[in-house]
Amino acid sequence: MLVKGNNAQAYEACAQIAVQTNLQTAMAGLVAMQAWTGRHALSRITPNTMILWGNLDITYRWPLQNELCQGIAAAKLHVFADCAHAVHLENPHLFNTTVIGFLISH
Repeated sequence: MLVKGNNAQAYEACAQIAVQTNLQTAMAGLVAMQAWTGRHALSRITPNTMILWGNLDITYRWPLQNELCQGIAAAKLHVFADCAHAVHLENPHLFNTTVIGFLISH
């Protein structure tokens, strides 16, 4: 999901990825992910962890970020304004700056 839809700078790149699959495969992936959960494994994540979240993400709902932060002992949440699920594509400069800063500080 891109906030600006087909007007987003990364739209063409995403569209090219999408045409490399078919509807049956895409639906099978969605069905598989619908039942999947990794909640039981969160407490086993011990390194410093940055959780990146677009404030307009509708792929995963907001309460999930709270579960991640509570489940991962060394978690730090960074919320990107005016971004959806593909923060790295919608605001690559801010994304890269944020990740590099986190890596340097840890």
